[in-house]
Amino acid sequence: MWAVYPWYWRGVALVGGLVALDDAVSHAFGIWTPLDAGWGQVWHLVP
Repeated sequence: MWAVYPWYWRGVALVGGLVALDDAVSHAFGIWTPLDAGWGQVWHLVP
C-alpha cells in the first residue's frame, strides 16, 4: 500500500504517528515528553 504514495506523504504519516505516540505516552503515564516543551512555547500562537 505504501508504494503508491510519494516519500513526502510517507514522511507526513510517520511524523503524525510519532506525535500521536508521544501524546499517548504523555497522557497514559503522566511523564514529560519533548513535544510537551515545544507545545509550551507555541500554544499561545494558536487561535
